[in-house]
Amino acid sequence: MRRAVSLLLALAVLMACAGCEGGEDITDTLVEVTPEEPSPSAGIVLPGGPASVEAFGVAYSSTASLNPITGTNRLNLELAPLMYEGLFEVTPDYEAEPVLCEEISHEGEVWTVTLQSGVTMSDGEPLTAADVVYSLELARNTDLYAARLRPVRSVMTIDDRTLSIATNGEYGRLELLLDTPVIRAGSAEDAAPPGTGLYTFVKTEDGGYLRVSDSRRGEASLQRIELVDIPEGELMVSSFEQGTVSAASSDPTATDNLDYGGNFEEWSRFTPNMLYLCFNGGRLSAPVRAALAGAVNRPEIAAADLAGAADATDLPASPASALGADADAAPRFAEAASALEALGAEPDDEGFLMLGRSRVALTLIAPEENPFKAAAARRISEDWRQLGIDVTLELMGFDDYAAALARGSFDVALCETQLTADFSLDSILGAGGALNFCGAPDEELSELLAAFRAADADGITGAAENLYGYISRNAPIAPLAFERHLLIARRGAVSAADPAPHNLYRGVENW
Repeated sequence: MRRAVSLLLALAVLMACAGCEGGEDITDTLVEVTPEEPSPSAGIVLPGGPASVEAFGVAYSSTASLNPITGTNRLNLELAPLMYEGLFEVTPDYEAEPVLCEEISHEGEVWTVTLQSGVTMSDGEPLTAADVVYSLELARNTDLYAARLRPVRSVMTIDDRTLSIATNGEYGRLELLLDTPVIRAGSAEDAAPPGTGLYTFVKTEDGGYLRVSDSRRGEASLQRIELVDIPEGELMVSSFEQGTVSAASSDPTATDNLDYGGNFEEWSRFTPNMLYLCFNGGRLSAPVRAALAGAVNRPEIAAADLAGAADATDLPASPASALGADADAAPRFAEAASALEALGAEPDDEGFLMLGRSRVALTLIAPEENPFKAAAARRISEDWRQLGIDVTLELMGFDDYAAALARGSFDVALCETQLTADFSLDSILGAGGALNFCGAPDEELSELLAAFRAADADGITGAAENLYGYISRNAPIAPLAFERHLLIARRGAVSAADPAPHNLYRGVENW
């Protein structure tokens, strides 16, 4: 029961931050299906008509904090990358790009970070290692970043430009987790603390605006960004369509996604949100799980059920990343049928498969609130029935769904979670993982997960191949798709967008 309650509390945090593109981290949370455009490269839609931008504006909440670590407002967190930077930024193809970090190295579990020299914060004072240490310690104790920074055991200052980070065990690619924003030490309670970003918040009597930071003059074509106070969704749509708001994010398969109209462009971006099947290891054997994992029409799920807003895959890494680039999402119905036949499965008088004296029957559970996820569950059920599996589909309210997962009262569950940028699977497959409903990992899987965590840039390809091979053979989970979100902008407002997983406004200096 305590685990079920924890799941529901995690969902509450998620729903408060749904759609956040700045500081949000909901890795250990079950999420609503919310995918995007299916092509492997970011797409752009250009409706006809002239440019429709006079001033550049973005939505925010004047009554909520702009603090990128302690703040919780979705709109304001989305703006955080305009004003704040991290040691690294995760690029659209899931590489770690140095930002405030000049050099990083490690010996065992201790990492040493040297900061870029000459970096000034928006208060006019230099950035120091104490600011970074303070920000990391603050972030890892918040709901937004706790999951991302779980590998961090401690952080300490060495000198003004150097800090050390100790991890819980070996981590070979810690850089991918160090994109959390840096604020001035001691500013946890500030509504708009000093940062190192391209823009600085300027407070006015009726709200505020963003201007290019003094230390970054000459780096941006947009010298000023208007902040438009948006208290509710309907006003957001009308403000965008009227041109007051120039750019916004969109989550096409969210239950509360806004339907924008007018003359606009859109760019899609890859997210680390994975839709997958979780098999209850105590109820289905590995050969049966592997056969079922292949008998799913992933391309149709992504294109039809998820409205073209997802990328089909059979690997637990985004197709945008090097780890997920070689995915084979094609359905393997014939191979699945042959595998079940090799196990001795034969059809009964009703066409359902029998293994020995038992019918191959299972229950698939999924949350009913999201129509996109429910449609995917129906398709999977039908695919398996065509294979001869006696499937019972149970679409449940989320409270009942979470409770069933916590109790293990299911054979297969349709799930979604936001992975970290290193695509660690510890939360869903590791011992004690917050979302591990598959069962305790065996010794081989535990060793493969540890090797994946410890692998550096040179060794990660081999470690991933070994781990993904185990998943393919044993199917504790079956990855289905990674969703996409959209950057939408009034036509003519943006000349070259390059949105990243955690930064909607990546490349804003070139707009």
